Amino acid sequence: MDLIRGKTTAADAARQHGLTVAELEQWKDDFLAQGTEALRSHPRDREAQWEAEKQRLQAKVGELALEVDVLKKAHRILGKDLPDGIS
Repeated sequence: MDLIRGKTTAADAARQHGLTVAELEQWKDDFLAQGTEALRSHPRDREAQWEAEKQRLQAKVGELALEVDVLKKAHRILGKDLPDGIS
C-alpha cells in the first residue's frame, strides 16, 4: 500500500519484500485496474443482480419442494414406504 500511496519507491519495496521491481509494477497495475473496475459498478446494479439471484434461487427452492411433494404423493399412492428421514 505504501507503493500505491507514493510513500516508497518500487525499488525499496522490492528489496523489502524480496520481489523484483517488475513484479511490483505488475501488481500495482493489476491493483489499480481492479480498483478502477470496482468503481464502475453502481450499487443499484449490484443490488439488482443480488435481487435477480435471490429470485432465481427462491424459484429453484419452490421447484424442488414441489418435486418432493409429488414424489411423496406417488409413494403413498403406490403404497411404498418413504425413504428414511422423509416424512
